[in-house]
Amino acid sequence: MKKLNLVERILVVVSTVLILCAFAFSYLFDESAGVPGLLTFGTTYSIVGVFLIVVATCLGLGLYLSQKEGTAKTIGICLLLAANIIVFAACTDLFVVEEETGAKEEEALISMSQVLGLIGAIVFFVALILWGLRAFANLARPVESNDPEDDPQIKLVLKWRTLLEEGVITEEEYQAKRVSILGLDSKKDVKGKDHPLTK
Repeated sequence: MKKLNLVERILVVVSTVLILCAFAFSYLFDESAGVPGLLTFGTTYSIVGVFLIVVATCLGLGLYLSQKEGTAKTIGICLLLAANIIVFAACTDLFVVEEETGAKEEEALISMSQVLGLIGAIVFFVALILWGLRAFANLARPVESNDPEDDPQIKLVLKWRTLLEEGVITEEEYQAKRVSILGLDSKKDVKGKDHPLTK
Protein backbone atom coordinates (compact mmCIF):
# COMPACT_ATOMS: atom_id res chain seq x y z
CA MET A 1 0.00 0.00 0.00
CA LYS A 2 2.89 2.38 0.76
CA LYS A 3 4.45 1.72 -2.66
CA LEU A 4 1.11 2.42 -4.35
CA ASN A 5 0.82 5.68 -2.39
CA LEU A 6 4.37 6.69 -3.39
CA VAL A 7 3.75 5.95 -7.09
CA GLU A 8 0.48 7.91 -6.93
CA ARG A 9 2.18 10.94 -5.35
CA ILE A 10 5.00 10.87 -7.93
CA LEU A 11 2.50 10.72 -10.79
CA VAL A 12 0.50 13.66 -9.39
CA VAL A 13 3.65 15.78 -9.01
CA VAL A 14 4.86 14.85 -12.52
CA SER A 15 1.42 15.64 -13.96
CA THR A 16 1.31 19.05 -12.25
CA VAL A 17 4.83 19.92 -13.41
CA LEU A 18 3.96 18.93 -16.99
CA ILE A 19 0.82 21.07 -17.00
CA LEU A 20 2.59 24.11 -15.54
CA CYS A 21 5.39 23.63 -18.09
CA ALA A 22 2.74 23.39 -20.82
CA PHE A 23 1.42 26.85 -19.92
CA ALA A 24 4.97 28.23 -19.71
CA PHE A 25 5.94 26.69 -23.07
CA SER A 26 2.74 27.99 -24.61
CA TYR A 27 3.78 31.52 -23.63
CA LEU A 28 7.51 31.18 -24.38
CA PHE A 29 7.53 29.06 -27.55
CA ASP A 30 4.16 28.35 -29.14
CA GLU A 31 2.63 31.83 -29.10
CA SER A 32 5.85 33.51 -30.23
CA ALA A 33 6.13 31.03 -33.15
CA GLY A 34 2.51 31.63 -34.14
CA VAL A 35 1.40 28.13 -33.12
CA PRO A 36 -1.83 27.97 -31.11
CA GLY A 37 -1.08 26.65 -27.63
CA LEU A 38 -2.88 26.34 -24.33
CA LEU A 39 -2.84 30.09 -23.79
CA THR A 40 -4.49 30.61 -27.18
CA PHE A 41 -7.31 28.31 -26.12
CA GLY A 42 -7.53 29.91 -22.67
CA THR A 43 -7.51 33.53 -23.79
CA THR A 44 -10.25 32.75 -26.31
CA TYR A 45 -12.52 32.36 -23.29
CA SER A 46 -10.86 34.41 -20.56
CA ILE A 47 -7.36 35.23 -19.35
CA VAL A 48 -8.80 35.00 -15.84
CA GLY A 49 -9.73 31.39 -16.61
CA VAL A 50 -6.10 30.58 -17.45
CA PHE A 51 -4.98 32.23 -14.21
CA LEU A 52 -7.57 30.25 -12.23
CA ILE A 53 -6.45 26.96 -13.81
CA VAL A 54 -2.83 27.64 -12.83
CA VAL A 55 -3.84 28.69 -9.30
CA ALA A 56 -6.14 25.65 -8.92
CA THR A 57 -3.33 23.36 -10.08
CA CYS A 58 -0.81 24.81 -7.60
CA LEU A 59 -3.29 24.96 -4.71
CA GLY A 60 -4.57 21.46 -5.49
CA LEU A 61 -1.04 20.06 -5.44
CA GLY A 62 -0.32 21.79 -2.12
CA LEU A 63 -3.46 20.37 -0.50
CA TYR A 64 -2.84 16.94 -2.00
CA LEU A 65 0.71 16.80 -0.64
CA SER A 66 -0.37 17.95 2.83
CA GLN A 67 0.35 15.39 5.52
CA LYS A 68 -3.25 15.18 6.69
CA GLU A 69 -5.54 12.61 5.10
CA GLY A 70 -9.17 13.48 4.59
CA THR A 71 -10.91 16.67 3.51
CA ALA A 72 -7.83 18.72 2.52
CA LYS A 73 -6.47 15.93 0.36
CA THR A 74 -9.86 15.32 -1.25
CA ILE A 75 -10.27 19.04 -2.06
CA GLY A 76 -6.75 18.99 -3.54
CA ILE A 77 -7.63 16.03 -5.76
CA CYS A 78 -10.86 17.75 -6.87
CA LEU A 79 -9.02 20.97 -7.79
CA LEU A 80 -6.41 19.00 -9.72
CA LEU A 81 -9.13 16.98 -11.44
CA ALA A 82 -10.98 20.12 -12.56
CA ALA A 83 -7.77 21.70 -13.89
CA ASN A 84 -6.76 18.51 -15.70
CA ILE A 85 -10.18 18.07 -17.32
CA ILE A 86 -10.00 21.63 -18.67
CA VAL A 87 -6.41 21.14 -19.91
CA PHE A 88 -7.35 17.80 -21.50
CA ALA A 89 -10.33 19.43 -23.22
CA ALA A 90 -8.13 22.30 -24.41
CA CYS A 91 -5.53 19.94 -25.84
CA THR A 92 -8.08 17.76 -27.63
CA ASP A 93 -9.76 20.92 -28.95
CA LEU A 94 -6.42 22.00 -30.38
CA PHE A 95 -6.04 18.61 -32.06
CA VAL A 96 -9.45 19.10 -33.68
CA VAL A 97 -8.29 22.52 -34.93
CA GLU A 98 -5.27 20.81 -36.49
CA GLU A 99 -7.43 18.29 -38.34
CA GLU A 100 -9.68 21.01 -39.74
CA THR A 101 -6.77 23.04 -41.13
CA GLY A 102 -5.56 20.28 -43.44
CA ALA A 103 -2.50 18.08 -43.80
CA LYS A 104 -0.18 20.75 -45.23
CA GLU A 105 -0.31 22.95 -42.15
CA GLU A 106 -0.61 20.13 -39.63
CA GLU A 107 3.11 19.87 -38.88
CA ALA A 108 3.41 23.60 -38.27
CA LEU A 109 0.49 23.56 -35.82
CA ILE A 110 1.84 20.92 -33.42
CA SER A 111 2.54 22.77 -30.22
CA MET A 112 4.79 21.83 -27.33
CA SER A 113 2.20 23.03 -24.80
CA GLN A 114 -0.45 20.83 -26.37
CA VAL A 115 1.68 17.70 -26.14
CA LEU A 116 2.84 18.43 -22.57
CA GLY A 117 -0.68 19.30 -21.41
CA LEU A 118 -2.12 16.13 -22.90
CA ILE A 119 0.59 13.91 -21.37
CA GLY A 120 0.21 15.70 -18.02
CA ALA A 121 -3.57 15.17 -17.99
CA ILE A 122 -3.21 11.47 -18.89
CA VAL A 123 -0.59 10.96 -16.16
CA PHE A 124 -2.96 12.61 -13.67
CA PHE A 125 -5.85 10.34 -14.68
CA VAL A 126 -3.59 7.30 -14.05
CA ALA A 127 -2.75 8.74 -10.60
CA LEU A 128 -6.45 9.30 -9.99
CA ILE A 129 -7.16 5.63 -10.72
CA LEU A 130 -4.45 4.63 -8.21
CA TRP A 131 -5.93 7.04 -5.63
CA GLY A 132 -9.36 5.45 -6.16
CA LEU A 133 -7.93 1.95 -5.78
CA ARG A 134 -6.16 2.95 -2.58
CA ALA A 135 -9.29 4.61 -1.19
CA PHE A 136 -11.34 1.50 -2.03
CA ALA A 137 -8.74 -0.75 -0.37
CA ASN A 138 -8.91 1.41 2.78
CA LEU A 139 -12.71 1.12 2.85
CA ALA A 140 -12.59 -2.63 2.30
CA ARG A 141 -10.09 -3.16 5.12
CA PRO A 142 -11.76 -4.23 8.39
CA VAL A 143 -11.70 -1.56 11.07
CA GLU A 144 -9.40 -2.48 13.93
CA SER A 145 -11.04 -2.28 17.31
CA ASN A 146 -9.33 -0.46 20.18
CA ASP A 147 -11.24 -2.55 22.71
CA PRO A 148 -8.70 -4.78 24.53
CA GLU A 149 -11.37 -7.41 25.07
CA ASP A 150 -11.43 -8.01 21.29
CA ASP A 151 -7.85 -9.32 21.49
CA PRO A 152 -7.93 -13.15 21.25
CA GLN A 153 -5.21 -13.50 23.92
CA ILE A 154 -7.14 -11.30 26.35
CA LYS A 155 -10.33 -13.28 25.68
CA LEU A 156 -8.51 -16.50 26.48
CA VAL A 157 -7.02 -15.08 29.69
CA LEU A 158 -10.49 -13.82 30.73
CA LYS A 159 -11.91 -17.33 30.21
CA TRP A 160 -9.22 -18.77 32.48
CA ARG A 161 -9.95 -15.99 34.99
CA THR A 162 -13.59 -17.09 35.02
CA LEU A 163 -12.50 -20.67 35.76
CA LEU A 164 -10.41 -19.35 38.67
CA GLU A 165 -13.34 -17.34 40.06
CA GLU A 166 -15.60 -20.41 39.80
CA GLY A 167 -13.03 -22.45 41.75
CA VAL A 168 -12.31 -24.89 38.92
CA ILE A 169 -8.58 -24.05 38.89
CA THR A 170 -6.15 -22.70 41.51
CA GLU A 171 -4.45 -19.28 41.52
CA GLU A 172 -1.10 -20.91 40.61
CA GLU A 173 -2.65 -22.73 37.62
CA TYR A 174 -4.29 -19.49 36.47
CA GLN A 175 -1.05 -17.49 36.79
CA ALA A 176 0.93 -20.16 34.91
CA LYS A 177 -1.64 -20.20 32.12
CA ARG A 178 -1.82 -16.39 31.98
CA VAL A 179 1.97 -16.14 31.69
CA SER A 180 2.05 -18.73 28.89
CA ILE A 181 -0.85 -17.11 26.92
CA LEU A 182 0.56 -13.59 27.13
CA GLY A 183 4.12 -14.79 26.53
CA LEU A 184 5.38 -13.14 29.73
CA ASP A 185 8.59 -14.02 31.53
CA SER A 186 7.39 -15.68 34.71
CA LYS A 187 10.46 -14.47 36.67
CA LYS A 188 9.87 -10.82 35.72
CA ASP A 189 6.07 -10.99 35.93
CA VAL A 190 4.72 -9.27 39.01
CA LYS A 191 1.60 -10.79 40.49
CA GLY A 192 -0.97 -8.65 42.15
CA LYS A 193 -2.54 -5.27 41.62
CA ASP A 194 -0.26 -4.03 38.83
CA HIS A 195 -1.68 -6.31 36.15
CA PRO A 196 -5.30 -5.72 35.11
CA LEU A 197 -5.99 -9.42 34.56
CA THR A 198 -4.98 -10.50 38.06
CA LYS A 199 -7.71 -8.53 39.76
